[in-house]
Amino acid sequence: MSKISANSFGKVLLQISLAVILFLSGLSIFIDGSRNEVISTIGTIFANSTVRNIIAYSIAIIELLAGALLVLDFFSVQSLERTINFALIIIIIIWMIFMVIADVFPLANSRIVFIQWLYKLAQHMLVLAGLIIVKAKA
Repeated sequence: MSKISANSFGKVLLQISLAVILFLSGLSIFIDGSRNEVISTIGTIFANSTVRNIIAYSIAIIELLAGALLVLDFFSVQSLERTINFALIIIIIIWMIFMVIADVFPLANSRIVFIQWLYKLAQHMLVLAGLIIVKAKA
């Protein structure tokens, strides 16, 4: 297998994996929000349940859209290319904000289990790195 085709195959796998992760993560907020990591993390920051729900469901919609856009990107529709490119930038920024909420704020709580926290941080960083790679069309 040549290097170019291995890179292309790797990018396709990465993009499919990101689409599935983001789509299912967004869907899980709507299906079982009470046990969702995003809602519980946001709940520790915002006591008001209305604010918590608005933020959580906004993140869910963005994750669902991000997953759908990553799938649409496979079809290389010329008219959608700029929209998908812009949306990926927005999704990357929102993912970084989510990482601050989910990974930095819990450090102030001081009741974290370091290995579990590090594992979640690594997962979130993998998604961020994947989004950046897919955005770069590498």
